[in-house]
Amino acid sequence: MESEWQAALERTKAKIPDDTRTVVIGDGPEFSVAPTMCLSMNLSSVSKCHVSASDVINMDRIKAERKAAATAGVQFIDTQEWYCPDGVCTAQRGDIALYRDNHHITVEHAQALAPALQAALGVARSRP
Repeated sequence: MESEWQAALERTKAKIPDDTRTVVIGDGPEFSVAPTMCLSMNLSSVSKCHVSASDVINMDRIKAERKAAATAGVQFIDTQEWYCPDGVCTAQRGDIALYRDNHHITVEHAQALAPALQAALGVARSRP
């Protein structure tokens, strides 16, 4: 898998102008059951929808992404703590549902993660 990621990243980077900042953002968790389904079945006990990061984050993929980024000389942003603080992936935080399906985050979660991404990129936060 590592060589495939590396080759794909190198092909992609070759198409981007040299003076363009390139960043690889680590993949998030992939659940076997969509968190929204779990929430709908456990309204009175959402903690039943908590999952260990080791069960839903593909560490081989993260390792391959990190290595490919290093080989290509680009920044890698590890997002594991954003999605699964302290190794626990939850379906919601407060009143925000985090996932729209088994792998993609909701708009609200993306907006909540924006400051973390901006900090990782070293850019100033824009004001609406």
